[in-house]
Amino acid sequence: MLYGYNFLIRSNTGIFRMTYNGEKKYQGEANDFICTISYEKGIYAELHSKSNSHNIGKKDFLYEGVESLSKKIADWIDNLCWNILTKSVGIDAKYFDSKNGRLAYYEYNTHLKGTPIIFLHGGPGGNSNTTRARSLKLNHPIYLYDQLGCGKSDPIPNIKSWCHTDYFNELKEFVDKMGFRKIIIIGASWGAGLAVGYATMTNCEKIESMILLSPFFSSKKWTEDQIENTRRLSDEYQKEISDFNNGIGTIENYKHFMSEYCTHFLFSQACNRENGLSAGTEEPNIVFKTLWGSNQMVCTGTMKNYNLIDSLSKINVPVQIMVGDSDEVTLKTAKLYSNLIHNSELKIVKDAGHALSFEQFESYRNNILSFLNDNR
Repeated sequence: MLYGYNFLIRSNTGIFRMTYNGEKKYQGEANDFICTISYEKGIYAELHSKSNSHNIGKKDFLYEGVESLSKKIADWIDNLCWNILTKSVGIDAKYFDSKNGRLAYYEYNTHLKGTPIIFLHGGPGGNSNTTRARSLKLNHPIYLYDQLGCGKSDPIPNIKSWCHTDYFNELKEFVDKMGFRKIIIIGASWGAGLAVGYATMTNCEKIESMILLSPFFSSKKWTEDQIENTRRLSDEYQKEISDFNNGIGTIENYKHFMSEYCTHFLFSQACNRENGLSAGTEEPNIVFKTLWGSNQMVCTGTMKNYNLIDSLSKINVPVQIMVGDSDEVTLKTAKLYSNLIHNSELKIVKDAGHALSFEQFESYRNNILSFLNDNR
C-alpha cells in the first residue's frame, strides 16, 4: 500500500506530481487537470477538469507497487483525455502580442521546476506539433509557438520583405517578454536554424543547451545536399528534376520527382511510402514560397543568402545534433556541422529520414532524454 511519500504520474496528458496530504489521499495538477488518489481499503483515482470542476472519470485500481500503479493511472488518464486533446489541434492555444502580430503559443507542465524547453517548428511555414512535444514526457516546463504566418498565429505583414532575421527577432521577443531567465531549445530543420540564429544574436546569453534536429543552416548547403541525394535516385528521376530546373519539365514532372524523393529522404521506411508520396504533391504555403521558393531543391526566395555555418563555432553551450541515416541533411553535412560546434555530439538515427521523430520516436526520445540528463 502507499506509505505517504510523493511520486510522479507521467502521462502524455500531463506530468502529475502526486503529493500526500496526510489523510490517506494524494493530489496532483497538470495542464488543467487534477488527479486525486484516495486509499484506505483500496486504491481509488479521480480526474477533474481544473477550469470547470468537471468530474472526467473515476476508477478503482489494484496495488502492485508505486511504479505499476503510476503507469496504470497514466494510461487511464490518457484513455480519458488524449484522443480529445490530439484531435482538437490548437484548442489550448494562448496568445502573445509581438510587435508584428499575435503569436499562438502552447505551454505544458509549467508547474515543474526544470529549465523551460522551447520547441521551434520547421518550415519555414510549418506549425507546432504539440502532440509530439507532450508525448516526450519531459520533466521540464514545455513551450511551443507558431511562428508568424504559421498555425494559429497572425499572417505576416508585408510578407514580400519578410526574412529569416525577422524570425530571429521574433524568438528573442518571445523569450524576453515571457520572462525566461534560462531556456533549452529543441529546434527541427528550419527550427534548428532559427535556434542558431537566435543564439548568435544573443551570444547564447539565455541558452542552457540546444538539441538541433536535421538542421538547416545554409540555403546553399541545403541545395548541395539535395543534389547529392538526387544522385541516389534512378536516371528517370534525375532527368525529371534536371529538366524542370532548366525550364523544360512541367509541374507534373516536378511533383512526380518530389513524391519519389520524399519516399527516400523525408520518410525512408517502406511502411511510410504513402506519406512520402503524399508529401511530394503538397502545395507549399505562402510563407515557404516567400522565404524559400516554389522549388524545394533550389532557393529563390528571401532566404537565398541565408548562411549560419560561420556562426557555429561561436556556439558556447552544449549541443546535440540528431539526423536520420537517410535524412535530407546528408551525413557528411551533419558531421561538418557537429565538428564546427565545440561542445557538441552527433546522434545518427537508424532507418529514419528527415521526419525522424515520426519514423523513430523512441530513438528520438531516448537521445533527447540522454542529452538532457548529461547536461543538467
